[in-house]
Amino acid sequence: MKITQNSTDSETMQELGKRLQRYRIDSGLSQNELSDMTGISSKTIANLEDGKQTNTLTLIRILRALGLLDNLELLAPPQDNRPIDFLRYNKKAPQRASRNRNEEPKRTWKWGDEK
Repeated sequence: MKITQNSTDSETMQELGKRLQRYRIDSGLSQNELSDMTGISSKTIANLEDGKQTNTLTLIRILRALGLLDNLELLAPPQDNRPIDFLRYNKKAPQRASRNRNEEPKRTWKWGDEK
């Protein structure tokens, strides 16, 4: 299954668990061996492979042990400044998002506004 924007959280966790299990098996590691390498209980590893929730640190440790940590770079690539950004922002990148001040605020719909 391909993980897409339309995948549910549950489907995404199931697929991620299957993929990590496949990498672990292809690396010739048992859950107990991976547990020893990462300091994570084998029960937690089994839960992750079954598609159950886990925390980010657990995922990072498992990815590192399987040699997949570099792939996180693809998950959220750095937003390097482009040359046009220096001109657009007067050599300083914005620190937070703001709405365009030239736009009128969006009007919310209220009962009785149908006319």
